[in-house]
Amino acid sequence: MGITVRRIEPADWERYREVRLAMLADAPAAFGERYEDAAALPEAEWQLRAERQSWPNAVGLAAVGADGDWVGMAGAYGVTRLPAGPDPAPAAEAWQRRDDVRPDEVPRRRPEAVIKVVSVWVHPDHRGGAARRAGASERGPADQLLTATLEWAREQSGADRAVLEVHEENARARAFYRRHGFAPSGLTRPYPLDPAARLLELELDLRAVRGA
Repeated sequence: MGITVRRIEPADWERYREVRLAMLADAPAAFGERYEDAAALPEAEWQLRAERQSWPNAVGLAAVGADGDWVGMAGAYGVTRLPAGPDPAPAAEAWQRRDDVRPDEVPRRRPEAVIKVVSVWVHPDHRGGAARRAGASERGPADQLLTATLEWAREQSGADRAVLEVHEENARARAFYRRHGFAPSGLTRPYPLDPAARLLELELDLRAVRGA
């Protein structure tokens, strides 16, 4: 049962919609969108979403079975944000009161480019033991999708870190990402569809993987 990972193209919008809705129906707590909201979107929105998968500094990938069916998807895009850490504003104000300080000496958190990995999903029939019973290799579609996403991040984006978010109760997903080198960043935020729950951020240092 061979799996091929390829980029999602604008012409794939109908297949993309089909798999996205399957994702939301299968794992409603894993994504930040409700099935009923997505199902009500017009075709033009799905066409735009599929087009975004190939925009600059973004990638959308599909895992395609030997029969042509899509068995999973993953995506990533570049963002610029301030790194985590203490707010340096008080220290910056103290430095600015000195007469001999140069502008480049003022401590500040500088924006960093990171890659955000999103929407990693594989059909239940192609996960773990189910995939192996069906004759798949040990390296299943989820591994192939995430590996291909991170390869794109390392080679194309120029970012130093990859980050992603997992629901606090999704122990299986956290274990999967740990196996690929991700570790908790210490950042959390409320889950948008249920603010009583939290999303945990995991991060991967792409520089270490590049050998920098």
